[in-house]
Amino acid sequence: MRKVLKEHFGCEVIGIERDAEAAEQAKRFCKCVIVKDCETMNYKEEFRSETFDVTIFADILEHLVNPQAVLEGVWGAPLLEVLSGLVVMRLCLSLISRMSPLFLNS
Repeated sequence: MRKVLKEHFGCEVIGIERDAEAAEQAKRFCKCVIVKDCETMNYKEEFRSETFDVTIFADILEHLVNPQAVLEGVWGAPLLEVLSGLVVMRLCLSLISRMSPLFLNS
């Protein structure tokens, strides 16, 4: 996904990986990669000078012990506000399905 975001859409991507090897591979398509556990990092401290247009959790939330805490940490908002953003993303499935050839061929 990072490759598609960078190469096809010109996005500037910041990655978070807890595995150093995976982080090293991800650097090819990221402005930077932070090697930390997303469940224990302090997002406000780590990104105090950054702003983001979009935050993507690709195949991660279902693997977390406490996804609610991570989402609240990222957005600094109650889960209800975060879920409204996630629901909007669900409505974009037709767009994602049209983009899937880009992801499959990357």
